[in-house]
Amino acid sequence: METNYKYVEQIIEHINHLKIQRRTADTQPKTGRGTGFVLSYLYNNGDKVIPSELGKIMNVTTPRVTAILNKLEAKKLIVRAISPEDRRNVFVMLSDQGKEVVEEKIAKQQQNIQTLVERLDENDVESFIRVLNELETVIDEQGWGL
Repeated sequence: METNYKYVEQIIEHINHLKIQRRTADTQPKTGRGTGFVLSYLYNNGDKVIPSELGKIMNVTTPRVTAILNKLEAKKLIVRAISPEDRRNVFVMLSDQGKEVVEEKIAKQQQNIQTLVERLDENDVESFIRVLNELETVIDEQGWGL
């Protein structure tokens, strides 16, 4: 049990260090909490996303979704359109500029991961992927809100 505690402390220390590094190294202007998720979700889930769907998947209130969408719309990263079938529904879509922003973030993420893969040997990469798979399983089973 003592050994597990040592590992837990080391993992927490590393995660906190990475969080601090990420915050201090991030030169991209912040669009706000949740905006990155919304942009990625819209990019991956097509053009007919309604705000309530975003609220459910993010587990946030309707006013919070509205605030996020207002920020993104002000930055011209999304557009809203009234549903032709039911004028009470509004669809949220990425603008061309929003698509570019997401694609730039994806390219940067791929570049960062490529750098990591190049620094590790093949066994370490495979072990890392195995640990990530296990982490995903534990998060799914436990319902953690990381």
